[in-house]
Formats: sequence, structure tokens, C-alpha cells
Amino acid sequence: MKRFRIEEHPLFSADDVAPAVNAVVAAMEPGDQAVLSYGVYRFGGTIRIQNPNGLRYCRIALEGEYTYTGSGPALRIEGEHLDFSLQRIATGRRSDFYKTSPDDVLPTGVEVGECNYSRLDFGEIEGFEYGLKLCPDRDDTGICYTKFTFQYISYCYIPLYFGVDDGAVAWINENQFTGGRLKGYYGMVARKGARQIDEYNNNSFWNIRFEKVTKDAIFCEFSAFNSFIKPVFSEIGGFYLNQKASSKGNTFTIEAKTSISKLAFYSKGDIVKAPLTDASGAVVASELTTTNLKSAASVKKGFTLTNKKDMTAGPGTTNLPLNIGTVNVSSASGAVTLRTDANASFENNSFMLRVTGYGKAIQVNNLAGKITSAGTYKIIYMGGEWRAVKLS
Repeated sequence: MKRFRIEEHPLFSADDVAPAVNAVVAAMEPGDQAVLSYGVYRFGGTIRIQNPNGLRYCRIALEGEYTYTGSGPALRIEGEHLDFSLQRIATGRRSDFYKTSPDDVLPTGVEVGECNYSRLDFGEIEGFEYGLKLCPDRDDTGICYTKFTFQYISYCYIPLYFGVDDGAVAWINENQFTGGRLKGYYGMVARKGARQIDEYNNNSFWNIRFEKVTKDAIFCEFSAFNSFIKPVFSEIGGFYLNQKASSKGNTFTIEAKTSISKLAFYSKGDIVKAPLTDASGAVVASELTTTNLKSAASVKKGFTLTNKKDMTAGPGTTNLPLNIGTVNVSSASGAVTLRTDANASFENNSFMLRVTGYGKAIQVNNLAGKITSAGTYKIIYMGGEWRAVKLS
């Protein structure tokens, strides 16, 4: 087992550390350790944490602050059973204006190719197109059983990116990500590779704070059975969660109040557990689900409603809150129309209607027919329509 001090290598220069780091890593064998002691460094070529013989069972620590001046990826990692840490890497670009034309693309910060059973620890990654980019690019390779930790990935177009290369049949499964803060044009994005057949699945994301994100905080395609535990959202311009139709079965557990209007779901079998609020900020539900995995193509939301409200409706149109419990109608002076919340039309959702007096027939949404007699009714959404069941 060898211990390398990278600053002692003949190729070492504080103005371009890449040649010395690459030479040391290329010579490492299982059990070796390498350290670059704390300092302020620069480099212009890609640092490659990889080995022609396969990097395995090695420990590498790049301490200090690194400024990247090149155009390709700043860092590329491939290996198995690695213990790698990097304290800070940046381009010097700190702006909330994210350029999106082809001529304005920034370099990638950290690329991760095939990497399994490893621990990758990042302090700060700042000012890149992609901050941390997971991108296996060869057939039958992937990223599995690896623990990622980070402190702050900022001023990046996409701070955390899942993107299997379009030319590869590869995967990113069963990894753990612990934050840390993400700040950028997006927060986290998962996009399907052209030849990818295995969804991004069974990854877990812990305590990540998404802040000052211009678009969506979490945007996922082709993602299944992943868990997001205690994410925090602050100053998000788009949706907190935007789950596309190719995704399914993901779970989001959020502790803070979360507006239903900030959630966009086109997926099936996803679950959000959170204090969910309506437009007024009132908590109306504790859980959101999307239709069962075997359901029809049209995705519908369902809610576990809480804090149900009772109210009285008089002549005219009354808009009901999502968490309506009971509506009482006792006025005989005119027609009554009840309109449910836009999110209320989910299977088996219901509320009670008590009619003790009325002047004209009572209309509920597009309910076939009108209620024309006193009594107690259960108004229920079933089979794609609202129905009235008279109980007494």
C-alpha cells in the first residue's frame, strides 16, 4: 500500500494541478491513498479520477480550493470501492443569469461514469453548466450503491443531473444522496437516455435544500421508486416537483407546508406526504397520490384530506374548498349552485350535503339532474363523475 503526496510529484504546479493528479491516480493500485494538501490551485485540463487498469479500493483527497479555466469537464470519476473527497471547485462565475444558447454553454463540474460501492464527498461546486453530472456512457455499465454527499452546488444551469448517455444501455440505481444545498436554473433533473431501458430507480435523496431556483426544483423523466426525504424548497420559480409521464412510484416526504399549485404530476403511483395547502394557504390534505400503476392513461390526483370544513350555502354560486366536509342549505329564496375545487374530482372523494330548505333545485357541478327534495345526501365522485346518494 502506497501513500502519495501529489504536491511532491515532478509534474506538480499550483497553476495547473491536473497533470500531477492524473499521473498519480493512473499509478495507483488497490489499497493506495493519495492526498493533495490544502492550497489555492488552478487547472485547465480534466482531472481524471480513473485508472487504465480500473481504479479500485483507493482513497483520494483533493483538499483546498480549485479554479477551473478549461472548457471540457473539470473532473471525471470512474471506479469501484472508492473513497474520494473534493473541498471546492469553481470557475469564478457567480451569476443568477443562466445562458442557454449553444455558444454560452459552460463546462461541466464533476462527471461520474461507471462507479459502484463508493463514497464521493463534495464540498462546494460553483459556476458550471452541470454541477454534479451522473452520466455512464458505455453499455452494461452504471452507477450503483454509491453514497454521494455535498455541501453546496450553486450557480449551475443544472446542479444535480441524471443523464445516461444517449449511446449507452446503462443505469443509475440504488444510490444515496445527502445534502447540502442546490441553487441554479433548475435544481435536480433526470432525463432519459435514448437507449436507456432501466429507469432511474430506488435512489434516495436526504435533506436537500433547493433554493433560488429559476425553473423547477425537481424535474424527473423515467424515474421509478425513488425516495425524497425532507427536501426543503425556497424561492422556486417553477414547480417544486414536476414528474413526467414516464415516471412512477416515487415518494416525497416533505415537512413544511406545500402548496398544491407547486406540484405538477403526470406520473402514476407517486406519493407526496406533506401538509398540503390550497390557494389561501390553509392546510387541506396530508397526502397526494397519483393513479394506480395499472390505471388508465389519464393520470388523476387523489388526496388524503384533513381539517375538513363545514359551511352554509345560500342562493347563488358557492365555491367549495378542497377539504369540504358538510354543506348545509336552508335558504328558500333562490337557486343554489355548488362548485367543487378543481382538485376535488378524484375517485371516491365525497362530502355531505344537508338540505332543510330550498327555493329552487340545487345544482352540484355537472351532476346529472338536480336535488329537489330535503334530506341528507352523500355527494361522491365515482367513475369519472359526481353522483348524489340520498341517505335520509
